[in-house]
Amino acid sequence: MKHFNSKSLCVKIFAIRNVAKVRLYPTSEQKLSLAKAFVSCRYIWNYCLAKNNRIYKETGKGISAITMKKWIPQLKKQEETEWLKETYSQCLQSSVINLGIALKNFFEKRGGYPRFKLGQITTMNLLTFTLT
Repeated sequence: MKHFNSKSLCVKIFAIRNVAKVRLYPTSEQKLSLAKAFVSCRYIWNYCLAKNNRIYKETGKGISAITMKKWIPQLKKQEETEWLKETYSQCLQSSVINLGIALKNFFEKRGGYPRFKLGQITTMNLLTFTLT
């Protein structure tokens, strides 16, 4: 494992049933890349939640996570959101999947309604990378 010489960042790696907590010390370039990924995932979450709210008010029906995932390539093609291309698609898709789970939990009375994510940097930011 390569060690980095900056402030630490905790990352959880999820496998089938195994979890490993790893402490990373990213370089300033890596910190910038992670910050962009956090912003991208937060943007996708808020965009999908807002669009889902609007569609629910208009039709009375919610949107599935699979449908919301189809919006990501369309967003990447738009000029004002082409910066989303810099983030791994799996990270953006996992953000949409997490939103779908949160909405499902709400409608099944297992949780509160999902909230919009603020631009604050906290320890609760979440990125999911697939292991391939």
